[in-house]
Amino acid sequence: MTIRRDILTAIRDELADISQANGYLTDVANVYTHARTWNEALMSNRPALCVAFTDDNTTNNYPSSVVRSEMEITILGHVSSDSEDNRITAVENLVQDTRKAVMQDPTHNVAGCITTRIVQTATDLADLAGQESMVMVIAVAYEYNSTTGLAA
Repeated sequence: MTIRRDILTAIRDELADISQANGYLTDVANVYTHARTWNEALMSNRPALCVAFTDDNTTNNYPSSVVRSEMEITILGHVSSDSEDNRITAVENLVQDTRKAVMQDPTHNVAGCITTRIVQTATDLADLAGQESMVMVIAVAYEYNSTTGLAA
């Protein structure tokens, strides 16, 4: 696998551990490794999180083939409830739990991964009856050898 795929897989696994049994406020039902809109994530499979690559920018080329890049990952979250108050609480809890999960280990225990930062977080205004969504964009910095493609 590539370092990018290793990072994405590690983040997916961290998000899949979100449960009340693990000290979170939310029990996540599903984590998808591609973006799903609110109508693609079935109500019966929520709360759901979706993890997808957004962008990758090379920030520095160093001598001896070491490249530093920053990869943006978008995390979408969907909750549902009959009560607007419950939906708003659920999506705010999901934002808090997602932040806690991705920042618990900013290197995600992946060789070559340097750090993670949260770029942006937003929620919608519960425009659709029974549904609420959140989006979080994170940036993950990593280094790799451009000759081998392996962690630097």
